[in-house]
Amino acid sequence: MSDTEYKSIIDEGVELKKLQDKEESPEVIATNPTLSISDIDPTPIEYPIHVVQNAFKSGIRVVTHEVASSGIAYVDFGLDLSMIPFEDAILLPSLITLLNEAGTTNSTDAEFRYVCITHSSKEILDHDFILIDSLVSTALCTTC
Repeated sequence: MSDTEYKSIIDEGVELKKLQDKEESPEVIATNPTLSISDIDPTPIEYPIHVVQNAFKSGIRVVTHEVASSGIAYVDFGLDLSMIPFEDAILLPSLITLLNEAGTTNSTDAEFRYVCITHSSKEILDHDFILIDSLVSTALCTTC
């Protein structure tokens, strides 16, 4: 990329930020499409799921379902926290950090993050552990 192209991209980004920060007039806001509850189909979409017990001889249960996603893998990682005493729940953020930063048997933490960020769904399944997002604090509350 040339210096001119780079500067052009920076300038476009600055202009876009200015447009995004600009407050819209009531007339412009009135042209935005809106939805009401009656516009939404109340019937939930049921996706067929596939369950594999002891996937890759790991003792892990894998639940998958296909959705139209343009080849993007949406991965959620869950832990059964029911065996953790409530008093120890405060330690779970440390576990999450460890899972995100420890790497795997075959990959350093940097290699692992690189794989998670750069590979698509079929390629990423070849690795021995998948964790894309940190677990959220709502996972801590199993009795709420």
